[in-house]
Amino acid sequence: MRPNRAAAKAAACAFLPAVLLSTGCGGSDDAAGAPTAERLRRALVTAADIAATGLTVAESNTGADAVPAADNAACQPVLDLLSARAAGTPASGLVAATATNPPKTAELTAIVLVSYPHDDAQKIMDRGIAALASCPTFTGPIAGGGKAEYAATRVPASSYGDQSATVKLVTTSQGESITAQYIVARVGGTLVDVVLADTKGGPGGLPASTLVAKQIDKVKAIG
Repeated sequence: MRPNRAAAKAAACAFLPAVLLSTGCGGSDDAAGAPTAERLRRALVTAADIAATGLTVAESNTGADAVPAADNAACQPVLDLLSARAAGTPASGLVAATATNPPKTAELTAIVLVSYPHDDAQKIMDRGIAALASCPTFTGPIAGGGKAEYAATRVPASSYGDQSATVKLVTTSQGESITAQYIVARVGGTLVDVVLADTKGGPGGLPASTLVAKQIDKVKAIG
């Protein structure tokens, strides 16, 4: 992998809060609300749930990674939305998984479930959706130094849960770009974040609607 591609991938991975170590993005042990996390863990989709998609699912190490930062504070809610987390807003539970389709080895689907007390989940959604309108492009620091440029576009798509947003994010670093498309949905106080990224710089696409719908249904079932 060329150095500039590695930098771009590192920037893109900053928006996948917890993925399998084999992706090169890293992970850590669960650090958010063990009882709630266990309930969320039972709600993660399995390969059997979405057999028709051809995807295989594996739970990842979950972790409270740092929320990516935007140079423009007004754009920070966009990154909070795509991370399903916000600095200074403690989650009551967080779990994650990855889904892969063997014939499409460049594609990585990450699934993150994060629960919040009170109305914090709705605040993250509301602020992020509002900020998308005024922050189509912005910059932020990446691991190891340097900057990445981000272009975020809201995509017309099906609605999910109590509230949802579909966003295409293009991350560019050192002239190389990676595209990821996010579906972030709120089910009560839980955020469901499903993202499909093409790690080799392809155009990417939306996460499988069957996967998203089944994940929403399983979160609804745990109440």
